[in-house]
Amino acid sequence: METFIERLLVGLAARNVEVTLRSRHRPSTAWLRRTGVHWVRGGPMDAESLRSQLRHNGYVGAARAVGAEVASRLPMRRDRPPGCDVVYVPWLTTLMSHPDLFHLGVPVVTSCRGSLVNVAPWDPGRPDYRHHLSEVFEQSARVHCVSFDILDRATSLGLDPAKARVIRPAVDPTEFRARSSAREDDQPTRVVSVGTLLWLKDLEHALVGFRRAVDQGADLRFDVVGDGPDLQHVRYTVDDLGLSDRVSLLGRLPPDRVAQVLRRADVFLHTSSAEGISNAVLEAMASGLPVITTDAGGMREAVRDGIDGFVVAVRGTDEVARSLVALTADGELRRRMGASARARIVDEFRLDQQIELFRELLADAVASGAKR
Repeated sequence: METFIERLLVGLAARNVEVTLRSRHRPSTAWLRRTGVHWVRGGPMDAESLRSQLRHNGYVGAARAVGAEVASRLPMRRDRPPGCDVVYVPWLTTLMSHPDLFHLGVPVVTSCRGSLVNVAPWDPGRPDYRHHLSEVFEQSARVHCVSFDILDRATSLGLDPAKARVIRPAVDPTEFRARSSAREDDQPTRVVSVGTLLWLKDLEHALVGFRRAVDQGADLRFDVVGDGPDLQHVRYTVDDLGLSDRVSLLGRLPPDRVAQVLRRADVFLHTSSAEGISNAVLEAMASGLPVITTDAGGMREAVRDGIDGFVVAVRGTDEVARSLVALTADGELRRRMGASARARIVDEFRLDQQIELFRELLADAVASGAKR
């Protein structure tokens, strides 16, 4: 399960929302008991089979979909299947491939994330994508957008802004903390990147910028956390740039290990070419790290250029290099930006705030269905 989805489910369950997850793989019994989330096994996706499962288990949607019950707060519709008031599908592409989810007699809420609206609609290999996207927008009761940039893009593709709600990603600042001691001046500056190794994350340009910073005299080490289809390309790039002694590919790590890697780092580098708002960047900010990020999607809504870090152009390798050199040379600048980044998370990107907004969004979708 994606970490940010798990955090949302657990947070909703803790707020008196009865949550049922339908997925192919069963979470551990200990996790289910600890969180209070219910689970049913994924199966056929036609409306009749799903209604039957609703009657016997009390919801849910597709693989990777969530049902949230808020009946204790709002009146049930008489024509609604028992056990479910609203269906939440975190990826709108699930609704494209399983439109029967719209025929369950309950409101459907979905999410608009980065590449789903700023890359996929222009993919020549998916000529029907825009048509299916407009159908999802039309039939969904509410659409969650992860940033105002994503909202603007989705609106230009046919989303009714009256249906949309911007709820930005968030983290629990108590789960992340800055390193307890300052780095020794004679130690290399540790740079870290966290994310799936996809072409969209554009790690190649991060490595080129890193190489140029090293060539300008910056003493740097780079830890890359993540795995994915672009791994082999990243390995070749590291080798081609002569960085094997400075770059460590750590692979995919569990959340607690990621937090440890962030604590020992000095700078977070994120060079994605398409983005909503990166959860990994928010975790780094909560860990007190200055962030170098590309001006992709809604990233400027999170990182304030010159305050919490540096916002550079997409594929701006020279800007990446200059930012790395500046942060390597000035420990006070790193500390000041890192402290500002953490304060921004505490003020505006806290998980408890996000979960409450999501609870209100689901309740609003139920209310909109009750008015029909």
